[in-house]
Amino acid sequence: MPDTREQSTITEFQAWQARTLNALLSVLTLAATVVVVSTVIEAIRYPERGAAVPLFGALYILLLLLTLLRRIPYRARLIGFLLVGYAVAVTAFLRGGLVGDGRLYLMILPLLALALSDLRMGLVTGGVSLLIHLAFMAFAYLGWLSEWVVVKENPMALSDWFAATAVFLMLLAGLLVIVGLSNRSLVQALRSARQSAQELASTYQLLEGQTRELERRARWLEAATYAAREAATLEEPDTLLSRVAEELARRMDLEEAIFYTAGPEGELVARAMAESRRIAPVDIAPSGVSPLAREAFQSGSVQSGWWGGLYEVAFPLRLQERTLGVMVVRFPTEIRIDGTEATVLGLIADQLAVALENARLFSETRANLRELEALYRQYTTQAWERFVRESPETVRLWTGPEEVPEGVWQGLFERARASGSVAVGEEDSRYLLAVPVKLRGVAIGVLGFHREQEAGRWRPEEIAAAETVAERLALAVENARLLEEAQRRAARERLAAEITARIRASLDPDTVLKTMVRELGRALRAHWAAVEVTGPSEGPSESSET
Repeated sequence: MPDTREQSTITEFQAWQARTLNALLSVLTLAATVVVVSTVIEAIRYPERGAAVPLFGALYILLLLLTLLRRIPYRARLIGFLLVGYAVAVTAFLRGGLVGDGRLYLMILPLLALALSDLRMGLVTGGVSLLIHLAFMAFAYLGWLSEWVVVKENPMALSDWFAATAVFLMLLAGLLVIVGLSNRSLVQALRSARQSAQELASTYQLLEGQTRELERRARWLEAATYAAREAATLEEPDTLLSRVAEELARRMDLEEAIFYTAGPEGELVARAMAESRRIAPVDIAPSGVSPLAREAFQSGSVQSGWWGGLYEVAFPLRLQERTLGVMVVRFPTEIRIDGTEATVLGLIADQLAVALENARLFSETRANLRELEALYRQYTTQAWERFVRESPETVRLWTGPEEVPEGVWQGLFERARASGSVAVGEEDSRYLLAVPVKLRGVAIGVLGFHREQEAGRWRPEEIAAAETVAERLALAVENARLLEEAQRRAARERLAAEITARIRASLDPDTVLKTMVRELGRALRAHWAAVEVTGPSEGPSESSET
């Protein structure tokens, strides 16, 4: 890994050097164009200075080729550029001597070599610059340089050239050290930055993987929460299992989720199946139950293994000591059944087992409630029919003048009783309203109202008020009926107790019979009462009448 990083850093730095060389060549070519033009003009004006024109022309053409031909290898272009620079430096020494620009070129070229290549190239070019400077120092000492320079105001003493050379060497060495160290620091900084970037990328990948894992676990917990919420809704078992299967397949990225419940003969019956994130009807579910599901149902423990090309885990739906069914989940890869996933799935299976049991109990309770409601309605109907028979004077109560024909009210009342809702009608110049008096769904009476047409039709709020009154009236008359029935029962019990007390007052059988007949006839307001006692032969043994 470090080698790859270092190679990447070097490649990036070399690309920067190539871009820098291209920019430098382009700028220098433009600048050289001005210099060449000015040199030609100067040669025309001063013919004695025209000896350098062919050299400058050749160097300009070489520089132009290096600028345009970028397919030439980078190192060859750099060496060509340095050669052009040294040719210009030598020419500057030949024309200007010590006061010319030769020393400046000799200092700049090693720095450029160091920046555009490496430390070795910088040291080599620095040595070349030093040798050239020493050579011209020797030429000046031997007197050869005086014949070449154009500007004659150059010092030719060895001490002057030695001092200038010392300054040149000091500046060159300092610049080489500074630029070399900067170059090395730059490379090290680039390597460090690259290494930091790689470490950050690795950390990001690690965090991304952990984030994906956390998101996956969050989805599993959301699925468990959804299953718990659905289990508390007391839905029908098929609806509940279908929704949970769909949610498990969607959130947990399952290949399949199947729910089985125990049939009448103890066999496993498929109730819901989710496959490839879509609900599949039960009738197209696999006809055969996997061996793992059967084993989990029989043993009451979690079973796992490969079956049908998928990794299957079967969780029994257990409630105390009973196994209600099996939850089967299938994955494309193997999972650890002792991990977090298995724990979550086990919780879901336990919740669904409780939900199935609650749904069964709720269904039984609801059936019992329906039966009780039917019995209560039957009892209420019979009780009120008996009450109406026993109290005919309370069958109909009327307040106000009887101006509406009986037939009109009868039809409207029958319609309200039959439908169990408000019935409205119209007769001559009146608006009629019939509101059923219902006691737990059983109509025990009807309230009737009518008013003149000038008052307008019955408004919804008026009808609602009448219905509220009818509901309270039903409770009130039911309480009154129950109170009256309780009073009658209490009177009967009291009368029976009194008769029993009078009967027990005597030990004579004839007196007991006469007392019973007399008191019972008086209580029942009978004109004649008799009692007959028969023996084993069913013949009359003794009788008493009053």
